[in-house]
Amino acid sequence: MPEVILPCPACGSIDCECLFAEDEMYSVDCVDCSMRGPAERNPDSAISAWNTLPRALRWTHEPPNVAGWYFQRAMGKEKTQRIAFVSATLSGLHCKCGCSSRPLAHWVEFEWAGPIPAPID
Repeated sequence: MPEVILPCPACGSIDCECLFAEDEMYSVDCVDCSMRGPAERNPDSAISAWNTLPRALRWTHEPPNVAGWYFQRAMGKEKTQRIAFVSATLSGLHCKCGCSSRPLAHWVEFEWAGPIPAPID
């Protein structure tokens, strides 16, 4: 296999495989939800096209490890969701959310989703 096939962007399943169609085109298909990636002329291109499809962010208890914009919420409290910016400083990662700005290590008992990808022009 030329590249790793990422999980399905629609359902998150890992049962996705590169298939050859009768018209000499390839695509990656999800076995669970039947989502099909773009048709391409070779398997490498089909897998690359599939891997670039946007995927949903998932909540995690692990704090961010790279700078960027994140969704943030108090653990177990869905209605506390907000946007936070995590920046890299000389002393480590720093989080700014609303009026509060402090080192990331102080943001305990929070869930994170991100980084949020930048829009494409």
